[in-house]
Amino acid sequence: MIALLALVIPVSHRATVPSGAARVLEIQSAEGLQRVDADADVALRVRGPAGVSVVRLAERRAWIERAPCRNRLCQRMGTLRAPGRSLVCIPNQLVVRFSGAADDAPADAITR
Repeated sequence: MIALLALVIPVSHRATVPSGAARVLEIQSAEGLQRVDADADVALRVRGPAGVSVVRLAERRAWIERAPCRNRLCQRMGTLRAPGRSLVCIPNQLVVRFSGAADDAPADAITR
């Protein structure tokens, strides 16, 4: 539970990037924080407690291509295209997200 909180709390704090700034893919793992230019076309191998996950970045979209966890729910979470969403693999302590203003992302819900 403590390890999960250690991953979630830093990720929940959303840093704002000024408009016009380049987007960056952030990968938080047991190895630390890794930042990759969103325009890159790469497959990143990320080590965690459960094994090696592969995070794919292409055409300014990111997804978890392979995961060592049993259910592979993180692979079924879909593709990230903008700030505001995250891909999470709890067994492998992995969080993937785009940095930037969440205002750039479409709203999931609106409350008044």
